Amino acid sequence: MIESIEGITYDGTRLSDLVGNIDKEYIVVNYVGGRSLPTADYQTTEIRSGREYFTEFGASPREIYADLTIKGRSFTDLRRIIDRLGSVLYRHDDVELTFDDEPGRAYFGRYVDMDENLEKSHIAQVRIYFLCLDRDKYGAEHTYNLSPTIAYEGTHETYPIFDLEVTETTPIISIKNLSNLDERENPRSILLGTETEVDEEPVERKTLVLHDTMRSTSGWTGASDVDSGYVSGQIAVDDEGFYAESWGDEDEEGQQAVWIGPSLQRSLPSPLKSFITEIDITNLNFRDFEGNEHNNRVGIIEVYFRDINGNKVAKFQFGDTSDVIASNRFSFETSGKRKELPMSSPSAFNDFTGQVKIVRDSGYFYPSITWKNEDGIRMYWHEIGRTIPGGGTLGSNDVASIQVAIRKWIGAKRTLRARIKEIKVWDYRGEFEYPDRVIVEEFEPGDKIHVNTRTGLVMVNGEERIDLQHLASRMFTFVPGINRLEFSDGLNGTVTYTDRYL
Repeated sequence: MIESIEGITYDGTRLSDLVGNIDKEYIVVNYVGGRSLPTADYQTTEIRSGREYFTEFGASPREIYADLTIKGRSFTDLRRIIDRLGSVLYRHDDVELTFDDEPGRAYFGRYVDMDENLEKSHIAQVRIYFLCLDRDKYGAEHTYNLSPTIAYEGTHETYPIFDLEVTETTPIISIKNLSNLDERENPRSILLGTETEVDEEPVERKTLVLHDTMRSTSGWTGASDVDSGYVSGQIAVDDEGFYAESWGDEDEEGQQAVWIGPSLQRSLPSPLKSFITEIDITNLNFRDFEGNEHNNRVGIIEVYFRDINGNKVAKFQFGDTSDVIASNRFSFETSGKRKELPMSSPSAFNDFTGQVKIVRDSGYFYPSITWKNEDGIRMYWHEIGRTIPGGGTLGSNDVASIQVAIRKWIGAKRTLRARIKEIKVWDYRGEFEYPDRVIVEEFEPGDKIHVNTRTGLVMVNGEERIDLQHLASRMFTFVPGINRLEFSDGLNGTVTYTDRYL
């Protein structure tokens, strides 16, 4: 048996495991290069005196190569092993790359090239190349409770991730790293919120005006105006929310093939100019509770926003309109405009349980959607982009009522489970509605805040909120050694970071 000098694991696969009988065929790693200090990239410029100065300086991407000996029981077996190696190495994204002689260290990159010295025999000498645009190597990941002192043992700066919970009402959240200074020798700080002067009169950013858990139809009345079809049937409630108890006259002869289903509406306490609404829904269109697949299920959920005269100001539609392929889709429309959320896969929203959010800020609409993946933990978020009403003024009218509809196509099998589970509506102070006053959105006890200093991502209660970053906010890194933190009162939580090395 021939032992590898340095074992390689690529995207979770150990390369030596790609062979069958280790005595008669094997992959041996003879040498790995490119793991020392990365090459420096630089540019210089010459001034009149003839002296050159560095204008750019930094580490270049890391290029790693590995020399392998591959043996098969025959030339055909050798080609089969090389084919198998190629199928494992080729990836569209960066993956984790580790080596036995560097325990506790990981690189992130991808295979890019291969040289081979292969004759009509059953042994080949192969060199494979990996390119790591991220030049650093990574060690252990650590998670600690928020603390004034963090001892960072890596040799290269790393990016912390903060997961915080607010414990007392505050307009500003601040986290400073006193050990990471900017060019003016000031500590870099994460600042979220809006500061106000003593003599300024702040305006609350949003006020909750409707919260319906959808466990009763009390307060809702029948609606008759819908797009593409008509209203029929009845809405009922269960422990999940509104659902279609019946579909009406679907089975009568001579019915035109259109969208049908029940619909209800309710008035808001007062008409709203700028507003936020969050609507939790479920639409299971593909798999039933036993895991069986159903490609021919059709059904949509619609929510209309109407003015004081019942005119449609805006609407969103979510559901599956095809009995050929299972494909839940999300679209938003307002006066003269209709947009769909672009997805890379037509099945991305299948068997959906999540939330639709519509924000209208000073006349501009910002529709977005969030949902959880199959393990029920990670929240995904997509925004359809800013939508400006056109084609008249209806899209700018104040919203006075909200209407819900659960619909199906006559003659088609309905989706397996459709529910409207919860609705919240806030009166919102738009960006341009109070030009002479400071708008303040305070953080409340129980708010969950996520800050990724590497990507700049700020999320509050699962929603991306780049707008909350103060102009003076500067994301910081942890530097090697002791990092002294200073943070505002009323915060609990954790900080997570990964050791990094050059």
